Amino acid sequence: MRFNGCKRWHLLSDTIETATPNEISSANILPIADLRGNDKYTKAEKVLRNKLASLYRLVDLFQWSQGIYNHITAVSRYASGDYHRLTTDFELWQSDGRWVRTERSFADSTKGCFHQKMIVDQLSRTLQKACTVDDGTPERDEEFDEVQLNELQVIDTIGLGGFGRVQLVRSCRDERVFALKVMNKKHIVETKQQEHINSEREILLACQCPFIVTLYRTYRDSQRLYMLMECCIGGDMYTLIRDRGRLDEPTVRYYCAAALEALDYLHQRSIVYRDLKPENMVIQRNGTPKLVDFGFAKRLNNTDGQTWTFCGTAEYVAPEIVLNNGHGISVDIWALGIFMYELLTGSPPFVSSNPTAVYNAILRGVESLVWPKYLSEDAVNLIFNFCRAEPHRRLGYGRIEDAREAPWFSLFDFDAFRTFRMQPPFIPTVRSDTDTKNFDHYPMLDRFAVGIDESGWDSTF
Repeated sequence: MRFNGCKRWHLLSDTIETATPNEISSANILPIADLRGNDKYTKAEKVLRNKLASLYRLVDLFQWSQGIYNHITAVSRYASGDYHRLTTDFELWQSDGRWVRTERSFADSTKGCFHQKMIVDQLSRTLQKACTVDDGTPERDEEFDEVQLNELQVIDTIGLGGFGRVQLVRSCRDERVFALKVMNKKHIVETKQQEHINSEREILLACQCPFIVTLYRTYRDSQRLYMLMECCIGGDMYTLIRDRGRLDEPTVRYYCAAALEALDYLHQRSIVYRDLKPENMVIQRNGTPKLVDFGFAKRLNNTDGQTWTFCGTAEYVAPEIVLNNGHGISVDIWALGIFMYELLTGSPPFVSSNPTAVYNAILRGVESLVWPKYLSEDAVNLIFNFCRAEPHRRLGYGRIEDAREAPWFSLFDFDAFRTFRMQPPFIPTVRSDTDTKNFDHYPMLDRFAVGIDESGWDSTF
């Protein structure tokens, strides 16, 4: 299954790139290739074989599963959200404004084929962003090159992870406070997570988003890796809802807006986050929420735009991850719906002590849920649209602005939010930058045995 999925994606991306103007980079072809669905047609179905005639109209991507044949055609005069269905008489809008009839041809197959379709407006929006996003890594802030590992004083442990711990540390030089993520190299190698760790470092160093935690620099020694990050002393959203219970809709709206802004930043750079959950949204002393822990984040490459790694938190994984069909940035939109549901109700929608039961519930979808009566109709509709089974139909996929324009956000001022002119619903009460009252208490010893590893896989640290 995985080989066939990879092969289909390579063919589809190659076809789009061939038919698209040179100014659109191959990296930005990927979200276009993912805006598709499958309609099965019978043997020898007549299809259209035109190249892309307009970048800003509906594009149908035809991929032959059995005949291994790809082509693209552009269509106009369709309303937003409509699908184009194959017809015998077909017209294309050419660049000079003339209506022309297309030539029809046959593509034969003994077992039929699959027609790849796209939603009307999404291609246009994807391409409009394509030439405006800078994918380059920003210059490092040399200020933090002066911060040496042996100058950091450990104050407390504020988190435990799969490979180590997060410590609250203070610089002996200037009293600045940081979060230091400490990871055991031996355990990383034993679990074969070297690629994920290197990816986390590369992505976080490149990110300059006010709703994503800042990574200042990294260190390494023979036993451990270290990430020096900004400290968010207010704790995380999981602790907040655990201590306070479910949150009201205006409060949840604020934190969902932060998640939207962070995901929009990542998706424009072809980065899939894959670990959105309350535990991974932390709060600064001034109340600003930020995403943290990029161990599952991945920059999608220029050849297929998909990844097949099964990862994430069970209650938050999308159906395509469960089915191992290959997935892209749309899994983050699904997770946003689950995130919103958990903040509003105090629990994820799909919960069981048995992971298999969770995955089966995910495959049944949000349509099977019994919605709490205290949720507004707009909230239910938005969660439903975030968690559609078909990845390309999830609201905000291809254009996050669609999610911002949802009725549930109608009274939310995103401009004021982005410029920090909006009062956060929760301001942590702390005595100082070293007050750890918003964090759980953890044992000081690592759960994993350390050992020397000098194989060099971590040379970039």
